[in-house]
Amino acid sequence: MSARAPIDETVLAALSIALPRVAGVTVLRNEPIDRVLTLRTGGPADLLVHVETPEALSGATELLKRVRCPWRVCWPFSTMVAREGGVRGAVLTLGAGFDQLQTGPDGSVILGAITPFSALSAAGPAFSTLASWSGTPGALFACGESHRLAGTCAGVTVVSGDSVRRRTVAATAAPPNLARTTSLVSVQLRPVPPAASAPLLPGQLLAPDTAMLNAGGTTHHIAITLSEPDLCESRLRGWTLSQAWPGLVVQSGEGTAADLELLARALSEKLLREHVMVTKPAIRVFGRTPQNPSPRKR
Repeated sequence: MSARAPIDETVLAALSIALPRVAGVTVLRNEPIDRVLTLRTGGPADLLVHVETPEALSGATELLKRVRCPWRVCWPFSTMVAREGGVRGAVLTLGAGFDQLQTGPDGSVILGAITPFSALSAAGPAFSTLASWSGTPGALFACGESHRLAGTCAGVTVVSGDSVRRRTVAATAAPPNLARTTSLVSVQLRPVPPAASAPLLPGQLLAPDTAMLNAGGTTHHIAITLSEPDLCESRLRGWTLSQAWPGLVVQSGEGTAADLELLARALSEKLLREHVMVTKPAIRVFGRTPQNPSPRKR
């Protein structure tokens, strides 16, 4: 099956019958996914699959892999943006089995993949730095930023293949980036403040490129620059830079993924030209480009 070819309708029909037979799995066909993404973009997914537990996720992904149906997890508070042409294959959302906060006897804490870092405020002052972070562990790993938990992460529990597994992480190491076919269940955190800075915020439009990082530039520097009068009200159709949260973009109308990509590119070029700041888009865009874009509302 070609990576871009439409999935055979008989395969999708069979999956829509077989997947709900797995305990803890529900399925919707051709359901828009804008309601499950932070920035509220995206057309219909071939299959929108909700899984309540790690075991349900394992069973669902095994079925999807058996028929070579592509799938991805949509993480709360991530920088993912979906195009309006829809998403090929299955989009998975996670339920209560991935939302937990448990304290271990050694002072460590187990935080579920979709539990906000802010929930750590209940775990005591040792976790106050992490509690100030935005987002969730799942979004952090999905965006390739797991290295920010170096030192504080004692282990990760993942769904890999047909089983749920736990991996120990040494105190001197960073948790590994997860393979495309592996999904995070939870992280075990030591009561040690992370050495790295906070991760990208949902809605963060630009991040430092390698050259800027090597020169000591940070996301904070970008946000401060974007809050300057000539930039803080930048907008394109349905997207506007937030004045209350410098560097973040908000939906102010019928914004599309294509519009957001254009805005990010234009601001990146302006920062390079006028402020010598080398940046790259922080958003992660996926899905199909619409063939016949619908007229914009006026």
